Amino acid sequence: MTYQELKDLAANEIEKGLKESLNAPNKRGWSRMTGQPVMSKNDCLQAMNTNVRNISNITSELFPKEKSIIADEKEVVPVKLS
Repeated sequence: MTYQELKDLAANEIEKGLKESLNAPNKRGWSRMTGQPVMSKNDCLQAMNTNVRNISNITSELFPKEKSIIADEKEVVPVKLS
């Protein structure tokens, strides 16, 4: 896989995870009709984050010279109040 394919895969995973979380209930549940658990919003977001981090780790190992897929957070500078 190329760097761009992995980057697109991460973007697709983020889009899929956000769509699932918007349609998911707040609490985890059980579907009597299908006999399967129903993931909560938090479950969907945790699964998405795990998948994107795994893709990012693979990308950084295969392409160490390329920019990271996950943007590094900038350090927060505290503001002094007068």
